[in-house]
Amino acid sequence: MNFLRPIFFSLILISCAQIEQEHESDISTESQSTTIAKSDSLLLDALIDSIWFSEKVQAKNQEIIQLSNNERHLTIILDDEQEDIYVKLAEDNGMNYVTHLTFVIKSSENYSIHFYDPIEDTKIDFQTWLDQR
Repeated sequence: MNFLRPIFFSLILISCAQIEQEHESDISTESQSTTIAKSDSLLLDALIDSIWFSEKVQAKNQEIIQLSNNERHLTIILDDEQEDIYVKLAEDNGMNYVTHLTFVIKSSENYSIHFYDPIEDTKIDFQTWLDQR
């Protein structure tokens, strides 16, 4: 039976290579409008990185890691179904996601980032939020 293992794994590798080739051909036939969307996607990735790697967010993530004995951490959840893009930093507690921080990326304002305070129902500039203690 062990002699079938190399054949089985070879078949898996061949099928994965075929799927990759099909996917690459799909990418090459995309329209110009998708290319523009990709540049927006790169900008969005950079904005999300600036949120994620900020000192305050990393401190919050470390706090959750320590309080949970390395069992939990923050996860990025995007809600881009509206004009504004909501970036939620949430913790998976085993039953559901608990949002700790919410940011809004406003595409109508040159993709500016704002911190959303759900208690006050207000949005403040990301840099202002970073500067607060």
